[in-house]
Amino acid sequence: MAELMITTLSRARSGAARRLPAVALSVALAALSAYGWQSGGRGPGAAPAVATERFSGLLLPSGEAIPNLSLVQQQIQAAYRSGQWSRAITYVSQEAIRAVDERAPGATKPAIVFDIDDTALSSYQVESRMNFGFVEAVWDKWAESEAAPANDGVLQLYRHALERGVAVFFVTGRHERLRAATEAQLRKGGYERWTGLQFKPDNYQEPSVVPYKSGARRRITEQGHRIIVNIGDQWSDLDGGYADATFKLPNPMYYIP
Repeated sequence: MAELMITTLSRARSGAARRLPAVALSVALAALSAYGWQSGGRGPGAAPAVATERFSGLLLPSGEAIPNLSLVQQQIQAAYRSGQWSRAITYVSQEAIRAVDERAPGATKPAIVFDIDDTALSSYQVESRMNFGFVEAVWDKWAESEAAPANDGVLQLYRHALERGVAVFFVTGRHERLRAATEAQLRKGGYERWTGLQFKPDNYQEPSVVPYKSGARRRITEQGHRIIVNIGDQWSDLDGGYADATFKLPNPMYYIP
């Protein structure tokens, strides 16, 4: 059986919300027939005349179909439970390990930057409890009271970087108030030491985390380090420069601008 494939909204640029459910919006009209949908022949953007229960019945102005949210949630659960998601994370992490091996020997004070949530650590359990939405009080309580399992592939990358003498920095979108809880989760997950751990200020109000995260990387380079690898599950973890190589991990649960 072919592995389940999940399409995610990867590079939306809207900054209207801090955190949005990552529903799959990239369904080409040409593929609708594969789901048993029939065109009513009413021109671009027209809804299919006959739709199965798997189609929400709505199209975007671009003509793309909006999927049923509950079905997307089921797909996310299936990808997690089957191990497909974990294998994809490991594949990207192995590519990052190769980049470390290629770039570390020629770099002065080489460094690697990790995001934390759904990069170093998995937040799947609490996200599934919230139906892949976001309730800050629930999320903070989880961070403060429960362990977060490491993503095995990323933990391998972390250990390999340390073995190669690469300085490890974490730049997280978590707020400063969660520092103690986050350090405890990292250590329980196997991340026992690092050179720097940067948190988002509690009063941060920008619509995007890119200025904060790129600014943190800039300050790392100002300390004389060369960031040879930057890895995260959001494009906003990677945008803004100050890294030689960037690696995007899969995460269909949410989008952070």
